[in-house]
Amino acid sequence: MSVPQRPCLPETVAVAARPSEQSEQGGERVAAQGSRGGAPTCLDQNGSPEPERRPCSATDAAGLKPADNWPCWSEAPKAPFVRSGPGLSNPRYVTPGIETHEGGVLELPEPGVYAGLDWIRCTGPEALIDRLLGEMRDFAGIEGKECHGAKHFKNGASFEPGVMVSWGHKNRVCQVDVQGQRLRLIDGPARVEVLRQLLEMGMKARRLDLAVDFVDQQRAMHRQAVASCQAGELCGLRSYEVKDRIQANGQALSRHLALGARESPVCARIYDKGLEQGYAVEGYWERVEVEFKKDRAEAVADALVKDAQRSAQTLVSFVFGAFEFRTKTGRGEMARRPLSPWWADLLEGVAAARTSPAGDPASFRSWLAWLQTAALPRMLQCAEAARITPGELMEWFCQGLVPRTDDSPIVQEFVAWFATGSGEVR
Repeated sequence: MSVPQRPCLPETVAVAARPSEQSEQGGERVAAQGSRGGAPTCLDQNGSPEPERRPCSATDAAGLKPADNWPCWSEAPKAPFVRSGPGLSNPRYVTPGIETHEGGVLELPEPGVYAGLDWIRCTGPEALIDRLLGEMRDFAGIEGKECHGAKHFKNGASFEPGVMVSWGHKNRVCQVDVQGQRLRLIDGPARVEVLRQLLEMGMKARRLDLAVDFVDQQRAMHRQAVASCQAGELCGLRSYEVKDRIQANGQALSRHLALGARESPVCARIYDKGLEQGYAVEGYWERVEVEFKKDRAEAVADALVKDAQRSAQTLVSFVFGAFEFRTKTGRGEMARRPLSPWWADLLEGVAAARTSPAGDPASFRSWLAWLQTAALPRMLQCAEAARITPGELMEWFCQGLVPRTDDSPIVQEFVAWFATGSGEVR
């Protein structure tokens, strides 16, 4: 698996000034290569460097991404942005990090909106395990270390940081998890390329975490979302839970809003990433993160790899299509309720995309494959334990049931297959 390990995004626009920082003539900032590890320096309309970003007060640089892993920006914007940095309709396609400079001085991410995959989980037939281990070894650049594997798996190999391959499942499947610790080392298109190569191997996406970061955007995302939830404005997800941690003196240690049930196919989180990392004041760096699982993850994965050139916009569309906030008006139809003003302002210019549950399998063979994997082995075990035939067990299971009457393609294909008299169903 050949994926670049150091991100470089020449197509991403440079940072633009806040209104208070723009000149009276409306001049815009342009990017030039500065001395900070190759990152751009912002210049005003007179060509003078603007002040350096304020450094973080933290001094512990352990585990933080070095400056030379930061992306480079080379194209100046054609017009000033309303807020600092690229907006939600055109985000930077990389997860922001904290730069470490000489002397251990830490600086917060450049202002702007960032988008990227933050977790990739794929599963496939256990027959792919040797190839999968080889691909992950090439991707990580190191040999895997034996580990216990993921839950329900007997064996595993970890490729630090943030990659784990698991096998030894009762259903004879293998699994790979590529987490944020690894994905943050590569840019957005490279993450989608990792996903594409896994799908081409014959793996299926079973979990995808999509993240959109707002750095120095003064959106008050967490506060606004909590207020909307308490006002009954949350739509699309059925529950919420505020998980803030506050010190006795009133200072926030974390701000975290969980939306939806964690075990459901779609759930979301809105939290203060700067507080979580311990390197930013409250509200400076906030994240909206949506977790798609099972068939929803498959739908999102297919859309991301289908049009790789627009995968950043596709990612943002799925994040903000997973849920929404609508003003309560007494109307029962959700579509007739207007979006909450702060939510409508946030999504200006963004087309939300929704995922739907997968329908019935399109063919008899795919349905049969599911039946043979998920149900029949346990039924045979029950029949053997009860010392009865599988036919007798099936007759007992079907007592009181009524056949469905819908026009199913599964039934049509089965009838056509059965009419041929073929005994081969695999």
